Amino acid sequence: MKPLTKLAQNSAAWLVVLISITLVSVVWLGFATLRNTDKFQASEHELAQKLGEVRLIESTVAAYLDAESGLRGFFLTDEQSLLDEFKSALEHTEVLLQKLRNDYKPPTENAEIYRQFDQVLDDRLGILQGAGKLSHHGNLARDTPQVDFLKQAGAAKLRVREHAARLVAKLDDDLSHLRSASRERAEWTKLEIVWGHILASGLLAIAGATIYIDRRKRSLVEQDLVATSQRLAGIIASASSAIISIDAQQRIVLMNSTAEKMFGCTLERAQGRDIGEFFPTESRQRHRELFNAFAKSTDSQNRVINELLGLRENGAEFPAAMSISKSGSGDQRLVTLLIRDLSEQYASQAKMREQAAILNQIRDAVQIRDIEDQITYWNQGTELVYGWSADEAVGKYPSDLMAPQCLPEHAAATESLMRYGSWIGEIMQLTKDGREILVEQRRTLLHDASGKASGQLIICLDVSERQRQELNERRRQRLESLGTLAGGIAHDLNNVLTPITMASTMLELEQPAATREKLAKTIRASAERGAEMIRQLLAFAGGGKQIERQTVCIVDIVEEVRGLLAHTLPKSIRLSIEVSPNINPICGDATELTQVLINLAVNARDAMPQGGELSISAQNRWLAKSTTIGATLLPAGRYLELNVSDTGEGVPSQIAENVFDPFFTTKEQGKGTGLGLATCLGIVHSHGGSLSLTSQEGQGATFTILLPAEEHVVRDSERSKIPIPINPRGHGELILVVDDEDLIAAMARDTLESHGYRVMIASNGVEAVEVCVSHSPEVAVILMDMMMPVMDGPTAIRKLRSTGIQTPVIASSGLRSSAQTTAEGAAAFLPKPFSEQQLLQTLYETLQSTHASISRLGDSR
Repeated sequence: MKPLTKLAQNSAAWLVVLISITLVSVVWLGFATLRNTDKFQASEHELAQKLGEVRLIESTVAAYLDAESGLRGFFLTDEQSLLDEFKSALEHTEVLLQKLRNDYKPPTENAEIYRQFDQVLDDRLGILQGAGKLSHHGNLARDTPQVDFLKQAGAAKLRVREHAARLVAKLDDDLSHLRSASRERAEWTKLEIVWGHILASGLLAIAGATIYIDRRKRSLVEQDLVATSQRLAGIIASASSAIISIDAQQRIVLMNSTAEKMFGCTLERAQGRDIGEFFPTESRQRHRELFNAFAKSTDSQNRVINELLGLRENGAEFPAAMSISKSGSGDQRLVTLLIRDLSEQYASQAKMREQAAILNQIRDAVQIRDIEDQITYWNQGTELVYGWSADEAVGKYPSDLMAPQCLPEHAAATESLMRYGSWIGEIMQLTKDGREILVEQRRTLLHDASGKASGQLIICLDVSERQRQELNERRRQRLESLGTLAGGIAHDLNNVLTPITMASTMLELEQPAATREKLAKTIRASAERGAEMIRQLLAFAGGGKQIERQTVCIVDIVEEVRGLLAHTLPKSIRLSIEVSPNINPICGDATELTQVLINLAVNARDAMPQGGELSISAQNRWLAKSTTIGATLLPAGRYLELNVSDTGEGVPSQIAENVFDPFFTTKEQGKGTGLGLATCLGIVHSHGGSLSLTSQEGQGATFTILLPAEEHVVRDSERSKIPIPINPRGHGELILVVDDEDLIAAMARDTLESHGYRVMIASNGVEAVEVCVSHSPEVAVILMDMMMPVMDGPTAIRKLRSTGIQTPVIASSGLRSSAQTTAEGAAAFLPKPFSEQQLLQTLYETLQSTHASISRLGDSR
């Protein structure tokens, strides 16, 4: 109602409405009258045309029928008047048909019917013309063409009438449709005139209302423009960049508050001044020419100047960047300058360069990588560690440089970094010259201002030398432990040698057969016990070398430790060992793990000077989530847990946190170096595990080891069983025994000869090579000691192979590691001391293996 009320009060609006209604009504009615008149005329013309076409078709058909009748009468009566009528009717038919063809343009739906009618009529007229030339001679029955014509005339007239009737029927339908359409058009004309007046009136009313509403909207838009202009002015005023507009004469027209602060000049004082006053004198002419050229150019693209100097009102220069654009239109063309002060950015860059210079003084390797792991910073310390310069490394990926062979470990470290925000660990990497180094890395995830991960800071330390020192320390610790073990083993060895000495003395005397057999068993048992002690000691002393870790079963390690501790612990300490069934295997170094358990056990022994109980247990353990144990973060997964517990004095809480520190000890001076537990911790960490202490003063202590376990479970049924000893006999094979110990060589010869073998003896490698060269085809196997004067075993084997002698060699030595690692080309290894059964069994297996290889070679040929 309010718009209508306002409209009623506005005479100008009413005037617009009345004029609009009048004009529209007159135009509409005139247009409707003119259109309807044209339509009526067109309709009448079309009706007349249709009627003319019908009459023309009917006249054509009637003339044709007259021609048919005249010619037929002439053939029957031979009257000349009928022939004249025929010719007249035929000519008239042809004229009408031609007129029909010229005047009648059939619509698409009538085209086929008209074509058939025209074709039939035209064909028949051709026949009539030909028939008209015939003359009547004699009997009609004898004149065959005339007879045929008379026979076909009736059918032809019927076809013409049928096609004409169809065409006329179609035209009648069209006439009916035209008349019906004409009547409908008349009715619609009436309705259009009536509704035209009504619609015109309504539209005029709506137009008037629209004009009013438009004016109202225009008023609102003007208000919005004012508000927008005010907001834009506020945005310009608060923009971080200086905004200055200049006219064609380069006089300042507008500048925002940021520009006022940047140049130290208010808009009132700057307005109308030359823009060149805000640039140093030496660059004013250059900028003036730039602004002129830009204003005259047709290029609409902005112009950017990344580095220039601005001049403040107080005469101070400052670095800036400028963007130039055009604004306004017509005579009000302006050039707008957006100027950004770079003073803080330059200061920040200078600070970053200063920090980079400081980082370059750090010995540690410092890298920065983006979130995609691409290297973006590389300090001089990193160059010293890896060998690549910053120019060579920046922009590359670690896989391109120092870690092509450690991608799984690198990926695991990156995954842990993204999950937890930091990662600390050791990774093997390559230097530029191909050296493999162990690197301790500390990775920290970097975030941008919005808290989104943007990169990673990596600090690397080459710990290869430290690793070598740790290995040396482990060897020293092992020697220390060997010294501890040696005391107990020396006592036990004396106990072993005593019955051997006494029994051998008694055997020199004449004794009954039963007594000799008993003494022989005593000697054999004592010798086997001594050999087992030596084997355990050598196995423990053989560690410390860099070997590839393999799957080991903790049951074997615990049993090894049980044997070693049996000679070390005093009688006052009871040893208890408990291993859960179906224990999981681990991947590691059995010797190093044995050293850890021995060190912990020796510490437990020292903590129980009055005696007590030492317990070692092993069981499977599952961590459902990542857990920090001690100072180590262990990921979720399957683990093997080892516990070494004692009932000693315990560790006071104030020093419990320091027990793993290097050189920390609670023992008296000269009784401990403080490196035992540190060495244990290093070994456990190198296996990816953790070592922790649980203790209360006066209640003993428990050291817990967690090591990553493999999924396969070692069941008791899968453990290797001791083969049943047998004494296989030979069949006259020639065996060459090579040993510098005459007693060992003699005993081996007697044993082999008593079991069907032939034996030759050599005391060193040179003699062995000579015998083999002279008896090569005959010697079946060589039993060779590895440590001999003149030429040792490995050298002798290489010499034999170089001369083409491929006789299988059984290597033998009292030092298991030296023989196993240096005797290349040996078919088997027989550790000293060996029994008769072990010698015969090894020899038999070697011969069987040789025979099988020869058989396979023959089959392949």
